Amino acid sequence: MNRISLTMGDPYGDGHGQDDTVYLNCNVKVTELAEAYKKSNIDVQSQCEDYEDRNFSQEMAKMLLEKGKASEFVTESLQKDIDDMFKNEFHEDEEDFTLYSTDIFAVFWLCAARIGNPDIQIEFVTINPPNIEIGGYGLFWM
Repeated sequence: MNRISLTMGDPYGDGHGQDDTVYLNCNVKVTELAEAYKKSNIDVQSQCEDYEDRNFSQEMAKMLLEKGKASEFVTESLQKDIDDMFKNEFHEDEEDFTLYSTDIFAVFWLCAARIGNPDIQIEFVTINPPNIEIGGYGLFWM
């Protein structure tokens, strides 16, 4: 398995400066995962791309979760978040819904990659080691 990270938001800090990263183990290399995403011809990255734009296509979300077989790789807690999203954010009379979770956005992207290559296996990894605050506040300035 290969350890891969997916970063969303503004990792370069040239806009709002906020980003989030999810980590996963995957049976393909990062280049193969990116190629599978491209091969799917599904443009998840065009969703939620403008400042404060949390709108995501309801139709695309449903299709991705089904065809990308998200239930095969999402964690129990993430599946609960997805279920809650459908229950609380989806409205039959609207085209888009408001997406509040970077993890779910990553799931959508990964589903597109799995549509491009159904043999991809994914396992989310929590990287949150114990931390010790050691000072050094003055080392950072603007």
